[in-house]
Amino acid sequence: MPVLEQPETAVLSPNGLEFTFLQRLATLVARQDRTADEQARTVLAHAAFSTYLDCAELGVGDEAERILMREPLALLLWQRSQAN
Repeated sequence: MPVLEQPETAVLSPNGLEFTFLQRLATLVARQDRTADEQARTVLAHAAFSTYLDCAELGVGDEAERILMREPLALLLWQRSQAN
C-alpha cells in the first residue's frame, strides 16, 4: 500500500528565528500598506520579498506566503504577536 504524505499545515509554534522573520515580514507588509509614497512602497516591497525568501529557507514559507497575500488571520496572528 502506498504511503500517503501528510498535507502541510500552518506553523503553530515557530522557533525564535522563524518567529522573528515572520514578525518582520508582517511589519514590512503593514508598513507598505500604510504608506502612500511610491518609492517607499517599492523599497518595502523589496525588503518584504527578501524576508519572504529568508522565511522560505527556514521552512516557514507557507505562513510567510499567507502574510504576503494579506490573509486576515495570518496578519492578525503576527500583528498581535508584535504587541507582546
